[in-house]
Amino acid sequence: MQEMRKIGRIDYPPGVVGGEPVFAPREGREDVDGDDGYVVILLWNYTLLRSTFAVYDAKTFSQTPVVEMAIPVRAPLGFHALWLGEADFQKQLKLP
Repeated sequence: MQEMRKIGRIDYPPGVVGGEPVFAPREGREDVDGDDGYVVILLWNYTLLRSTFAVYDAKTFSQTPVVEMAIPVRAPLGFHALWLGEADFQKQLKLP
């Protein structure tokens, strides 16, 4: 049985709330279990009225995102996400 333990916590800056976090495996590592990848999440800054897409390191849970990108329109926090690796994405392209 795999050990389940808390390794960290990401606190957003004041005035910022997050939506549903999703794990995205590091490119080329889709077949590996564990924490080798990223936590991606939509953020809403209700002070600045601005949405961003943030990418955090899943191994370290650093408070500083690897990258945070502005979204030109408001993205609702209820927007659900699913990470598809390249192999799964290519399978989707072949569906009728």
